[in-house]
Amino acid sequence: MAWAQHQTDFYNKVWTSVQKVARDIGVSAEIIFAQLALESNWGRSELTRTANNFGGIKAVGDQPYVIRRTREVFNGVSQYVQARFRRYDSVQEGIEGYGKFITENPRYRSFIGANNLDAELAAIQASGYATDPQYSAKLKRVIDNMPFQSSGTGSAPNTTGNSFLDSLQNGIIDFATTDNGAQMGDLLNGVTDTVTGPFKWVEETFTMRNGSRLISIVIGIALIIVAIVVLANSSDSLKLEAPSPVGA
Repeated sequence: MAWAQHQTDFYNKVWTSVQKVARDIGVSAEIIFAQLALESNWGRSELTRTANNFGGIKAVGDQPYVIRRTREVFNGVSQYVQARFRRYDSVQEGIEGYGKFITENPRYRSFIGANNLDAELAAIQASGYATDPQYSAKLKRVIDNMPFQSSGTGSAPNTTGNSFLDSLQNGIIDFATTDNGAQMGDLLNGVTDTVTGPFKWVEETFTMRNGSRLISIVIGIALIIVAIVVLANSSDSLKLEAPSPVGA
């Protein structure tokens, strides 16, 4: 199912920050994105627009807050209540606030410790993040409709529209997620601090992985060379700029 424009706009607005938080706390970027999309009505809720609160995070103590009406389900009955919600000063702070909330709350330890997307969905439902009994199913629907190949914790690239490039990109991700993704992170991280475009994407992909085999360097460099050759022959891929956002 194709995304509507407001969904594409929301993705472009939050995805970079979502990836960072996902890497920081060790869960899939896709599930964080799905949560923020649902909780904020794809960035269109009043709470999101006025308080940069994407995750429906409640305020505690003397934290800055706004009072908003929210729907909760108690004993199977849906009802509206007034609640204090955390107010953030920016989009970045709001998304980081979600990550801080998850890591500081003991009841989400099983969510953080889950080892795959299905386990994360089950854990976030069991944790009581939302009172909706269909919460995990709704998250799964958002994830299934995301317009790119799911690629694990903290990473999910945009599709290029070119089947060969997409296959190559997915191959690099598959390589990076194996033990052969060794040493590429350290190598690339040391030489690509100022680059953008496809080089920056490759660096970010490999720096999320750990390993120790020298063969990975050879394979990784070969993949990069092939990518450069293909991109150089694409009429719209000559500039070393940041990858275009979805829908651009």
